[in-house]
Amino acid sequence: MRSIRYQEIAAALRQRVVSRAPGALLPSEAELSAEFGASRVT
Repeated sequence: MRSIRYQEIAAALRQRVVSRAPGALLPSEAELSAEFGASRVT
């Protein structure tokens, strides 16, 4: 069964959060939208 796009994105972001050093920043919404090929509201 194929997962829903927002679930795929959420899983990828969760992995980034747990693997980053404390205090490290995530990319901006615009950067994430471009990277995942999804709109901001996805």
